Amino acid sequence: MNTMGKGQVWINGQSIGRYWPGYKASGTCPSCNYAGWFNEKKCLSKCGEASQRW
Repeated sequence: MNTMGKGQVWINGQSIGRYWPGYKASGTCPSCNYAGWFNEKKCLSKCGEASQRW
């Protein structure tokens, strides 16, 4: 899905709906610490790639 824009997602022959990348991760990517509350900026990896992947 990383190379595609919008599309249909299929699992085991069943459509589970449409998808599209929410945003592209950017900026500095510090080391990750999962402790505490989660937010969309926490534990970014592979900066510049789509936010939704398989």
